[in-house]
Amino acid sequence: MKWIDEKISDRGGKHNVLTVRMKQKWFDMVVKGGKSEEYRSYNDYYKSRIEGKEFDIIRFIMGYSSDAPVYEAYIDDIWIYEPIYSESDIHGADNQAILELQQQRCPLDSCVCSWGFNPHEPQFIIQFSRLPF
Repeated sequence: MKWIDEKISDRGGKHNVLTVRMKQKWFDMVVKGGKSEEYRSYNDYYKSRIEGKEFDIIRFIMGYSSDAPVYEAYIDDIWIYEPIYSESDIHGADNQAILELQQQRCPLDSCVCSWGFNPHEPQFIIQFSRLPF
């Protein structure tokens, strides 16, 4: 693996690391500081990996290559977003109005659709930062 910046999980103490793989588009945004949240589907796979566990570092790996670039950041918070309406509930409805209602449920000002956030599906929202707590 090619480390981008310092490997912070090597800093003193034991760390619990959540590893996620992502496409280059999202990886580049994370590394450049333009993305501070990661979204993962609230499904059985991610529930088994995230729920009931404590993490302090998120490790991003771009793709599946053995020499893929890797970047780490501190996890600030992980929470579960649950939409008010599903895709089937809003079929034919005013999408902008529904989106505004959904985002009222999001405790962050962000929940950015351009970062992969889908306001119609339950998902884990992982907030992270590069700076220590």
